[in-house]
Amino acid sequence: MPRSTSTTTALHPSWRLERLYRQLIDDGRSTHVVHGVHRVLRSSLNEAVRRQRLLTNPAALARPPRVERTEIEPLTADECRAILRASRGRLNGARWSVALSLGLRQGEALGLMWDDVDLDTGVLRVRRAVQRRTWSHGCSPRRRAEPACGHTRGAECPQRRDGGLVLVEPKTRSSRRPVALPPPLVAELRAHRTAQLRLKLERANVWDHTHDLVFCTDWGALIDPHADYRDWKQILRDAEVREVRLHDARHAAATLLLLQGVDIRTVMAIMGWTELATAQRYVHAVDELRHEAARRMGGALWGAASAEPAGSRQPPG
Repeated sequence: MPRSTSTTTALHPSWRLERLYRQLIDDGRSTHVVHGVHRVLRSSLNEAVRRQRLLTNPAALARPPRVERTEIEPLTADECRAILRASRGRLNGARWSVALSLGLRQGEALGLMWDDVDLDTGVLRVRRAVQRRTWSHGCSPRRRAEPACGHTRGAECPQRRDGGLVLVEPKTRSSRRPVALPPPLVAELRAHRTAQLRLKLERANVWDHTHDLVFCTDWGALIDPHADYRDWKQILRDAEVREVRLHDARHAAATLLLLQGVDIRTVMAIMGWTELATAQRYVHAVDELRHEAARRMGGALWGAASAEPAGSRQPPG
């Protein structure tokens, strides 16, 4: 008699990963989260292959779900100007000028220290970022997985550790970068520095001298990213600008740089990107860019007259 076969077929490890990805999607996780899980697994298993614990990396064969990219309409130049007007006179108002003109990530902007900014040469250097870490228990467990303090969350432990707002190294080598400052931003940062020193003198007895931060609370401490995000939302309302994410300020900076004729490689250096694919996710072909490309093509093929904007030429008399 022929040998009976099992009704269950062993799945290849890559198929198991793909089944995991589908399960995460079914559980309500976004495709961006699933891609993050895929990247972590691929990196970890690459290390296992390097250490000869695995022959191949199954995550290199597994296909995560396709990311459905939504088209983002970046802030226009007029909307950016309205935001800058609304931020004038506020504590850390220059924070939003840095976001819109330089495209710094939130953590990078909040982690700036005055040693990173040379106002004489007009150069800023990104060297660190603010990050919020989850608190860990500092107490000894009574039993396995049971904290001695009796609290479930590490943040509630009286001896909590390794959490809260911390300064960390940038996530990639390209993120550690110099950025040239527009002259108006240099003047704004000088005024911001003067106002901050005045406030520091008035509150000398309570001022936090741990870091010499460019943007800080009104007592000199690190700004919580959640509070920073709330300030951004309030400024949008005050400026009567449509609601957008704080990260969209980075999209706007990249797009405005392109509108000024800055080449994509320079934009990548300013933003701290290493891969062109990353830049393409941030840079949007807005109408101005499309029309400018059409005008330039017209000039190249049909001469200077055809490159003039529509309606600017006088009809023949």
